[in-house]
Amino acid sequence: MLSPPISTTSPTLLCTQSAATLVPQLSPDFPQTLRIAQYKSQDQPEERVTIYDGLTLSASAQLLQTLSHANDHEHFVLLTARDTTTESPLHIHGRAQVTERPTLDDIRVSLNATASFPRGPALLSVIMRVRSGADAMELDRWYEGEHIGLLAKIPGWKRTTRWIRIAADGSAWKRGVVKNEIEDEIELLALHEFEAENGLGGPEHLAARSTEWRDRVWRVVKGTRRRVLEVEEGRLDDVI
Repeated sequence: MLSPPISTTSPTLLCTQSAATLVPQLSPDFPQTLRIAQYKSQDQPEERVTIYDGLTLSASAQLLQTLSHANDHEHFVLLTARDTTTESPLHIHGRAQVTERPTLDDIRVSLNATASFPRGPALLSVIMRVRSGADAMELDRWYEGEHIGLLAKIPGWKRTTRWIRIAADGSAWKRGVVKNEIEDEIELLALHEFEAENGLGGPEHLAARSTEWRDRVWRVVKGTRRRVLEVEEGRLDDVI
């Protein structure tokens, strides 16, 4: 699962810590789905994160060519998406519907009250750097086998999407040379979406981070970047 078949139609997103820039005029055949949302960090109020959402691999590659400071943008392709509506009995029991290698339509199927946002108004973003191979697969098993199910019990949970970082041309991204040695590490992104009113930091959230399996898996993670984000009012744009 950590090596999904990547094609020009694979769902992708772009993230950058810089403010959103104006997107130059794009060709008429560019997908009519691009949205830009800017989030502020609850942990570091001065920090802003911009997400370009609703893109395929071919569209994001085209967009990158038009953006200034394109190298500041991190490029990800979708691995899995889990979501459910609050009305679903699966949500009540802390379970989630699973869609593997979904299409863009699959990702958006459960957006309801917050359909005006490309993602939930509150976002827990976790980037993890891990060695490819056995370590990455163990992290994947934990996410799919335990962690997302526990996160789904947190009040306000809407959806979890998981992504793997790629280079701008769609090839696998790998950590570069460090101390004259090639680091065989990949970077994974988990976006946990919540309603504005949610239980982040509460007992259900603490329980999701306090299991024996989680402690074992976390030993293989080489580095993390964790942010709690909230969308800034007025910083959602339909670009096309």
